Amino acid sequence: MADSEFSIDSMEGFYFAKDNWNDFGFRTSYQVVAYFDNKINYLGSINVSYYPYKDELIPFDRLKAGTITLKVISLGNIEYYRFINDIFYEEDRKNFYMLLGDLAYDTSELTSLYQDLNYVRMGAFGPRDLIRDSFFRNNNFNEVKNQFHRMTLGGSYKEEYQVSFKDEDNQELINFNINPDDFFPSSLYTIVGRNGSGKTQLLKEVTEIYLSEKSTAKNLAGDEVNLETESEQFRNLIFISYSPFDSDFPPRTSENSEYYKFIGLNYSIDSDLSDEIAANIFRLFREAGKRYRTQLKDILQKFEFDYWFSTLNELVDEQELPLDSIKRLSSGQKIILLNLLNLITNVSERTLVIIDEPELFLHPPLLKAYIRAIDEIVEEKNGVCLFATHSAIVLQEIPHTNVWYVQRNDEIGNRSILEKINFKTFGENSSFINDTIFGMDLRNTGFYKYIIDAVVDSEFNFESIEGILGSEALLIRQIEEAKSAKD
Repeated sequence: MADSEFSIDSMEGFYFAKDNWNDFGFRTSYQVVAYFDNKINYLGSINVSYYPYKDELIPFDRLKAGTITLKVISLGNIEYYRFINDIFYEEDRKNFYMLLGDLAYDTSELTSLYQDLNYVRMGAFGPRDLIRDSFFRNNNFNEVKNQFHRMTLGGSYKEEYQVSFKDEDNQELINFNINPDDFFPSSLYTIVGRNGSGKTQLLKEVTEIYLSEKSTAKNLAGDEVNLETESEQFRNLIFISYSPFDSDFPPRTSENSEYYKFIGLNYSIDSDLSDEIAANIFRLFREAGKRYRTQLKDILQKFEFDYWFSTLNELVDEQELPLDSIKRLSSGQKIILLNLLNLITNVSERTLVIIDEPELFLHPPLLKAYIRAIDEIVEEKNGVCLFATHSAIVLQEIPHTNVWYVQRNDEIGNRSILEKINFKTFGENSSFINDTIFGMDLRNTGFYKYIIDAVVDSEFNFESIEGILGSEALLIRQIEEAKSAKD
């Protein structure tokens, strides 16, 4: 093992080289190379440090020999854990993790250090905590405690799971089946329906059921709640809504902040609202580590058709995102960027992301790219996203097997009911989707109604508007005139 640079000899093993990455004064990043079977494997960056923190190189040779008396802790990455699973048997794997004080392997130590904040003044960066501000700058707690830990025991990063929500009558309201081995990813779901059908209310109901179940589980188990009753639950929920008309979402409190996050706007006439969003984006990017910034750069490539996003991607590549550049974005662009950063840093396995009307503020190309970006984030982390929408553009991006239609039912007290739709949506023509879902409503309003009324009006002169009629309007005129002739 080497300390400051790679110096690979003929001896098989792991080689560590400290890099220059600075986490608010903490320097804990080491590049790792594994040399086995005459092959060099680059495993990326991991965190290794003395605890409490000392700004010194870790002498890995002495660590291996057992001559270091100070406490050493470490935290790896996905490729690192995968390689160790491939190269070591169980006992060797266990000894390796114990030697390096791997926090993903020892979850009791992980929880203890994560909860026991130990702030150290790091010069201009102010008080900072080694665990949260360095080790967890590239990872979130749920991912490490569950997915990374499973990998240290020889398991995989993703696993199959099912979650269902039941209403107050114990009837299944909605269910999710996630299989990471599916050829077509199943991470996106949606509720579609007319205005007033109860889409947003259903999202709130799902959220309230989730928070109630979490609170009950926590009260029963105390502070040491083992959320592995999560065989039936999501581990955390992120609710995103920018609607100016819906404000009574379940609040985030000190009791539920561990597993619930609301992302939205406090609508007002405050002219600094846009600047507030920009400041939040700037803060999130500054706090994000290399892994998250790299993921953001990859995601932003989906928006390269947009000049400003393309410009931002060049800045992200240089590890900076100036506040002035963020402020130049439109409202829709800012909302997209804020949401993407929040999701990249907070989603892990068994995260439920709920987004109410993602089509707000976005034109069709941005909306399509936004949906695909969300899919990539939640699929990569093995989470789930549930939309509520009335946009055919959103439905074009989601398989019909994951789409529910919601409508009011007067026979059961004007409550909303959900039904799976029976026609294909992914890649389907948007006009067909709109006509199938909103058919009669569409034909009784807008230009449809205008043409129909004009046909039955004997005094209306169609020649005066023929120059502006589109193909569908002309077809409707022909159909309605044929009907009128029969009558």
